[in-house]
Amino acid sequence: MLRLGKITNIDRTTGIGTITDINEQEIEFSYRNVDLELKLNQQIWFNIEMSSTGLIVSKITLLFITIPKENENHNLFIYNNFISHNGRFTL
Repeated sequence: MLRLGKITNIDRTTGIGTITDINEQEIEFSYRNVDLELKLNQQIWFNIEMSSTGLIVSKITLLFITIPKENENHNLFIYNNFISHNGRFTL
């Protein structure tokens, strides 16, 4: 299942990070299994799977936002610190 979230914690010594999704649910992930340079408060897409111990993050993709030019008529707004463009979260 694909979800939108942001990185809320990274502990490089233990290799564990936390993602908070747009429903304020916190899901831990193994930082050692990610080959991306992640930063706190970075917006991401991520996949989750059910394991024997609960939800786990199986894939993380960086979320890139394109801000429209000044003369374009677009609706940008922020919801729980996530940016939406014309009512849709975009890559």
